[in-house]
Amino acid sequence: MPVFQVAFFKFKPDADPAIIKEWIDISKTMPDKVPCVRSLHAGRPIASHEHLAKGWDLAAMVELDSAESATEFHEHPEHVRPRELCHQVCDREQTVSIVFEV
Repeated sequence: MPVFQVAFFKFKPDADPAIIKEWIDISKTMPDKVPCVRSLHAGRPIASHEHLAKGWDLAAMVELDSAESATEFHEHPEHVRPRELCHQVCDREQTVSIVFEV
């Protein structure tokens, strides 16, 4: 049964836009590199609905093969670089992530 992970991120005040772009670009390649990742979508709030974001700077949604895949994804070697970039630009205390089954 597939599971989804939805995450919301807030950037550090001094976050480098180039690193943010690199992080998003690399993250979007995960479905091609990590077998258990069915899809990954990430993006900034659209201007017309930015007020609904309540300060969140980026959202990501990952579709995984199964509940066990969440651990597999997070421990996969291809996930190391995106995680490093995330830690450089995101306020980790303000990151919210939920994994759920449908």
